[in-house]
Amino acid sequence: METVAITGINGFIGSRVAEELLGNGYKVIGLSIEDKPVIEHDNLFYFQVDLTQWKDVQSIILGSRIDALIHLAAIAHVGKEEKIPDEMYRRINYLAAKNVFKSAHLMDIRVFFASTIDVYGACKEHVWSEDINPEPVTMYGKTKYMAERCLQDLYKDKTEKYLIARFAPVYSKDRMTDVHKRIYINYPKLALKLGTNPTYSFLALENVVKFIFFWISKGNQGYNIVNICDEKGVTAEDLIEREKAAGRARY
Repeated sequence: METVAITGINGFIGSRVAEELLGNGYKVIGLSIEDKPVIEHDNLFYFQVDLTQWKDVQSIILGSRIDALIHLAAIAHVGKEEKIPDEMYRRINYLAAKNVFKSAHLMDIRVFFASTIDVYGACKEHVWSEDINPEPVTMYGKTKYMAERCLQDLYKDKTEKYLIARFAPVYSKDRMTDVHKRIYINYPKLALKLGTNPTYSFLALENVVKFIFFWISKGNQGYNIVNICDEKGVTAEDLIEREKAAGRARY
């Protein structure tokens, strides 16, 4: 039975990935800052830990027999009313990642890192491909890119053992915030379609889970950085029509 460690296991993505792995016979080691796991299973072993604390992270990872590690823990975008200091982004998105990657490297563990298309930031290209040099502008994008480079540097001689996955905005039927903020000025009353009717790329939670499970079971398949999104994008006009049909968009 292979053992997979998941940071941020209590999160939106982490809990679903854990359920998929546990349901397919994997042993899961979950790491999170919360007191208790949100899911329970005989093959789930949970550790409450602050990932910014190097010795604590090292103790858990070096003391466990882990075949692969999925690093999901991070601070993402927050609402307009929330203010998170830049230093907090650096600690959670970079320092915590660095601690996790260093520990995994010491034990020769495969690493899957959930990054973001926000690293492309100010890139002017019409299509963002993996060959483009990132130009992050948000603190979220900047710290995620810092973590990417840390992982690449640590695993420069073991390129077959890591994958950087740059996620498009992730959504599910019950969590559409990243989708809605593309079109709504005043949710759920006022939606806006730009004159250019842009096409947006998103990423369904179920597709995230499928991709991570594929990587765990199949390995890198010849690449180290991938952009991940749904097969088809959706235009602003289509989004608004769907929102109208759902009884939300009123103007």
